[in-house]
Amino acid sequence: MDILDKIQHLLKDKGCMQQELTQYLGIDRSVYSAWKNGKNKSYLKYIPQIADFFEVSTDWLTGKTRYKQEKNADFYVWKITCVEGFDPAFDFAPLIKSIRESRGITIEQFAEAIDIPSDKYEDYEIGYEPLTNELADRMCEALGTSVKEVLTEAAKFSAEGAPRSRTEGVFKALMKAAYTDSSYVALSPTEKTNFKKNVLFFFKTEGYTLRTGAESLGLSKEFCESLMDQFESPKCLDIQKIADHYKIDFNLLARHDLTRESGRNIAKLLKEKGFTKQKLAKKTGLPVELLPNMESGYLPTAFEIGQIAEALEMDILDLPIQSDEFFCYNGITIDISEQERQLLREFRKLTEDGQDRVNAYIADIKDKYRK
Repeated sequence: MDILDKIQHLLKDKGCMQQELTQYLGIDRSVYSAWKNGKNKSYLKYIPQIADFFEVSTDWLTGKTRYKQEKNADFYVWKITCVEGFDPAFDFAPLIKSIRESRGITIEQFAEAIDIPSDKYEDYEIGYEPLTNELADRMCEALGTSVKEVLTEAAKFSAEGAPRSRTEGVFKALMKAAYTDSSYVALSPTEKTNFKKNVLFFFKTEGYTLRTGAESLGLSKEFCESLMDQFESPKCLDIQKIADHYKIDFNLLARHDLTRESGRNIAKLLKEKGFTKQKLAKKTGLPVELLPNMESGYLPTAFEIGQIAEALEMDILDLPIQSDEFFCYNGITIDISEQERQLLREFRKLTEDGQDRVNAYIADIKDKYRK
């Protein structure tokens, strides 16, 4: 899938019109048409802006990585080891495609059997979206087989137990070894800031200061100093003790900002609507860990929010996302008031022609004010 294919997919995922992207980039719509017709490749100089618009990495757009955001890779761990170079999150669905086609099953029939939209299932087959272990199990169940059988038949299963893929068992084994030898976790500056905020946030919920919280949880003597020093890395054992105490995933606590409320608000709404973590995963194809992660404070990505809104049969604008924290609209992170949000709701109700007319009117007004 080349860069333009990815852009087209992203526009569809976000429910965007081409005009919104061209306006963001400050280019004429005819330029985008020239890109699609292969007349020029000037889009290459807009890669950083396009990545910002869709909230994906430039490395993903240019094909250097398979994950739209590398930080999400840990949510797609599998419970089975594969041979080196085979990432089941992306490489397993094509194996299912071969089985499906050999049995004369159409994409529509198979998507219906596993209860997901056919276009979403097709995204898995072409390697556009990563596949969770849970959804792979459902696919295999529908075909009367198992993940291990499919991998073994394709010579992609590894029984050696070596770290050959991003698998849950291997990941946990490596982390356990890390805890026992008291090594440190290497965090980026942003991750270190998130971890520090998380620790202070969760300690405060129990009335602890940093010092009293560290003493109560039995953390190492150097923990407080390492937390406050931007260049010091925390010990694995310290992070694990905090994660165990607050019943939070290790990687989530160490790398993501869990101090915001929107993720928790969305999780609460999902539960009120009768969604369990399994039901949400089945309905959206997202990781089964997503709901408990949101309950812990994880803020879903733009793509995940879109899938959740679709599962709830709600407009993204009606999800309980706090405007002063984060607002995802067509892939752009913006801070808006409730009044502005209501205007956007009304705008979204218009037909495409109506939206074009409003945009043309706004452009005309801007032009008049400039003059």
